[in-house]
Amino acid sequence: MVASALTGMVDRLEGRVAPDVLDAYRVVAAEGLTGLQLGALKPSAPEGRWRSPTEIAGDLGTSAAMVGRVITALELKGGEHARSIINKSPHSDRTMESWLYDDEATELIRAELERRGKVPALPAPKTPDTPDLPGITH
Repeated sequence: MVASALTGMVDRLEGRVAPDVLDAYRVVAAEGLTGLQLGALKPSAPEGRWRSPTEIAGDLGTSAAMVGRVITALELKGGEHARSIINKSPHSDRTMESWLYDDEATELIRAELERRGKVPALPAPKTPDTPDLPGITH
């Protein structure tokens, strides 16, 4: 009974989370059923940095709502530069689906925000011959 409940829960996630995440849940279910440590069977983490819309907004100096609107406009959710994960809600016992975005998606979001005038342009990098002036940051 426990085995069918666990596998049923994992099967309901199919199509809602990335295939490697689904595989990881299957391994965790197998660990729970067998009592064995099966970490070697878990898929490796994807390359690169994956950020939430809130993290992207913080990095770009704008709001998470604005980042969300851009994600929707660019149709990034569910695409090749996005991964779904299941999180626990910080304010209740509910679990919820969240999306993370890779570096390429973050750059697309930054470019679109810049095009809309909603994020400051990146400052020019400081060079060795750039003088330090009071009140001016580089």
